[in-house]
Amino acid sequence: MRRGGCSARIAVGVALLLAGCAGVPHEFHPLEPLAPQAFTHQLFDELLRASVFDGRVDYPAIQTDGRFDAYVSQLDHVDPTGLPTYRDQLAFWINAYNAFAIKGILDGYSPGTLAGRYRYFLGRDYRVGGEKITLYDLERSLLVPDFREPRVHFAIVCASRSCPKLRPEAYQASRLDAQLDDSARAFINDPARNRFDRGTGSHPSP
Repeated sequence: MRRGGCSARIAVGVALLLAGCAGVPHEFHPLEPLAPQAFTHQLFDELLRASVFDGRVDYPAIQTDGRFDAYVSQLDHVDPTGLPTYRDQLAFWINAYNAFAIKGILDGYSPGTLAGRYRYFLGRDYRVGGEKITLYDLERSLLVPDFREPRVHFAIVCASRSCPKLRPEAYQASRLDAQLDDSARAFINDPARNRFDRGTGSHPSP
């Protein structure tokens, strides 16, 4: 009981800490701004196609691939609010999340422990449009409430075994619905991540 009470207090403390840490920029001020129409996800798409295989990420290959740093740098030169459509902005933030999640691993962060999760999701800032944002805030204070797209949970990948598999391609506004449908279907039907009880007949719906 004593140990359980301690664990519960820790969990409550962490929850309160997370709840008080939200901070999403309301405006973006990129230095040397890149025009929205000039920005593409091509570099990230090429990198993922070369370095992701059935969800397995070749981090050493990404570490030495100049396309990754170039793409992450581009994110800091774009004002995402200037992208023309809802789908353009949603694809931008999904790709940004996945790129930053990779960057965190390359920089030596890991969500493998409680302290590690704090450092990985909240203790590391990333730059978008001249402003700072954490992975936690990007997901919980921007992607989820602003876009109200439930399939986003199957698209963002946090380098954990319980997360969806990283797609071997970048998300694109022109194909976003099909990509999100495919990612959701793949996760729900993945027996390594979801199981159903044959006795009760309960199972996730594809």
